[in-house]
Amino acid sequence: MSETVSKEESSEIEENIVPSKPKAYEIELEDKTKYHIKIGVSKYKQLKLQVREQSEFQTAYQAKFKYEELLEIDRFFGVFETMEAVVDEIDNLFVRNKVTISSDINKNLYMDLTISINNKERTIHLKLIKKGSEQTEALNNLVKLVSAQSKKLDSLANENDLLKKEIGKLNGKIKSMGEEEDENEDEESDEDEDKKSKKKKKKKKKNKKVKKIEESEEDSESEEQKKKKAKDENIGEFTYESFLESTNIIKEKKEIDVVLDKIRIIFHKSYKNFVNLKLIYSASKDGDSAEVFHSLCDGIAPLVVLIKTSKNVIFGGYTEAPYSFAKKRTGNKDDNAFIFSINKMKTYDVEKGTNATCSFRDYGPVFYGYEYCNIYLFGDFFNDEGNVAKKGDRYNTTEDFEINNGEQKFLTKELEVFQVFFKNTK
Repeated sequence: MSETVSKEESSEIEENIVPSKPKAYEIELEDKTKYHIKIGVSKYKQLKLQVREQSEFQTAYQAKFKYEELLEIDRFFGVFETMEAVVDEIDNLFVRNKVTISSDINKNLYMDLTISINNKERTIHLKLIKKGSEQTEALNNLVKLVSAQSKKLDSLANENDLLKKEIGKLNGKIKSMGEEEDENEDEESDEDEDKKSKKKKKKKKKNKKVKKIEESEEDSESEEQKKKKAKDENIGEFTYESFLESTNIIKEKKEIDVVLDKIRIIFHKSYKNFVNLKLIYSASKDGDSAEVFHSLCDGIAPLVVLIKTSKNVIFGGYTEAPYSFAKKRTGNKDDNAFIFSINKMKTYDVEKGTNATCSFRDYGPVFYGYEYCNIYLFGDFFNDEGNVAKKGDRYNTTEDFEINNGEQKFLTKELEVFQVFFKNTK
């Protein structure tokens, strides 16, 4: 479908959009239908679209999207740090004639964004709502919500009935046990004092035995915890032989030395000595998903991340900020963080005071940047492409996509995460 796009400022559709004026466009489709479009950020930090058909009826449409809603529509929006950045990207798509208007068989209207990732194009459909039909849409959503809540209440009622039956059975058993105890007490009252005394001694002896067993189990559990703690504290000094046996990425001593030399400098400044690296996650062995990565690596630091691409380029990063299974993208500051290129034998420091890494449940290890993160993995690492950033984006690289030999995208061949062990010297 061919189309023409031209920018212009317009005030036909009014609403206060902050922090800047909305951007306006005209689109003409092949059937000569014209649309006037405005995009901007609402005061609630939502992406706002306003579309008016330039015809006799002047039909108006609009839509608002929260950041989480955009992510659900397409993961492409995950590379943008602010809603203003999303608007700028849509602006770029308008300039490149990559935005159009379409409708489906149900006469729903969509604004279509054609994006290109790794020279492959795909279309993102943003549904528009006819102005004046918001109440109908809201009512439909309310009906769906009430229906869902009604089903939930029915389910809870069924569970409640089952619980009542179980409680009834338990009460019956308790009553039966109480009657048995009463009978036993009556029998005991007929026994002489000597027999009572023997029973009490026997019961006391049994209680002591049970207590002794419980204490033994507690001591055993405590010993296991002590052994684990001792194992972590006495992991042993680093040796190249044991490290090279544990990794599928590094093949020579000099390749890891560029990372270790930098780590030793960092620890020396904080009165600590580097001790060892321990492999805690391997994508090829444990599974190549973000979920597995978080289950094995969250809350652990410092970490060294090693990535080998399908083109045998090796790079990674170091951070002292632990990752987490966050529901929203969460930036983590770490002035000691750095990324590195094994192929170039270079390290790159983070810009002080900025977010060095990012935590999100759908992401793997991410070393932060703005337009594209310096190291960005998501989904299934062996199937979903990762990104690297342009020069000087949060980390002091001097060439675009430097750590990936000048290429922005990569496909992961192997991903390994190592925990760094150290000891205090002060």
